[in-house]
Amino acid sequence: MVESIQPDYTCDVKFKDDPDLWQSILEGERDAFELLFQKYFDDLFHYALKLTGQRSIAEDHVQGLFLYIWQKRGTLKEVMAVKTYLWAALRRRIIDSYRKKKTERKYLNTYHDDNLSMQLSSEELIINDEQATIRSKKLKKAIEQLSSRECEVLYLKFYEGMNYQEIEQIMSVNYQTCRNYTYRAIEFLRKTLHTEVLASIILAGLLSML
Repeated sequence: MVESIQPDYTCDVKFKDDPDLWQSILEGERDAFELLFQKYFDDLFHYALKLTGQRSIAEDHVQGLFLYIWQKRGTLKEVMAVKTYLWAALRRRIIDSYRKKKTERKYLNTYHDDNLSMQLSSEELIINDEQATIRSKKLKKAIEQLSSRECEVLYLKFYEGMNYQEIEQIMSVNYQTCRNYTYRAIEFLRKTLHTEVLASIILAGLLSML
């Protein structure tokens, strides 16, 4: 495991926004770093867990990312879209880790992020109601038929609330490809699920945006 980073939760330093927070980190302010850690650790961990499927590995990747940021703060550049930077950096870190393991085990010489196995749970898309259990099972079965990349785009867009421009940077695919993944996934869910199930999904209210 990487060195554990334990933030000081008593820190109450105020910053205007993420770019201000980031700039303060580059200047060596520990309080700013701790606030960034507090703000994004849980969501980054959840994303890493979806990609790796193992809590310990997911935590190691997120801890490693923050440790890298702190250790390399003197050489890092100014970042305006801090959240996008963090998600993209974490994703690259996980892919690089898989590529390294593939090389060490003398498997393929190249590794594509298509090999990532994104696991999207039905609970992340279902709105709780009296029939949530039944609807969750139906949705789970449908989700299992989506591709890994389709699941990842849905997760980033509807669970993390990211727009296509942010997803484009995180997944290293172009804008139209992001939209295509989303469209195909939602169209499949639309055709596969009954109306009452689809109505329970957070996606349902966003169909008209495609």
